[in-house]
Amino acid sequence: MARDARTRILLVQSDRRLRELLAPWLPDARFEVAACPERARDGCPPPEGCGRAEDVDLVVLDLELESRRLPCGIPAWELLQLYRSRDRPVLVLTGRDDLVRPVPGDRLGVLRRPPEREAFLEAVRVLLLGGPLAPAGGPGTGRRPSG
Repeated sequence: MARDARTRILLVQSDRRLRELLAPWLPDARFEVAACPERARDGCPPPEGCGRAEDVDLVVLDLELESRRLPCGIPAWELLQLYRSRDRPVLVLTGRDDLVRPVPGDRLGVLRRPPEREAFLEAVRVLLLGGPLAPAGGPGTGRRPSG
């Protein structure tokens, strides 16, 4: 069966409030949302429980705590490496200031959580087009202010 032509984004968030904030933004911007099961028992064994790489166009991943296991039962860093090894762009949301920066020439974006709606959607669009996030500043934009 052919897949719908809409861009499919996998939302992997362990924070229910953040997931509820982000999930409506994507369909409003004409993206299809696939969500990681809330608990490992709700889905298939990992990594299938968090979506197969060939089934998604971009992954939005919670990296709040690098040692924390995601709802699908595997560590966030491991899932990040899995999708990157399969050439899927990944947008990481984190509370860690030391991770909030663009990675030139890479299909990895990092935004501070919770992101502002427009900064989040712009990061999704840029990563889907294959580019890095451009440096900019301001609280909630996911990018450090210059100067």
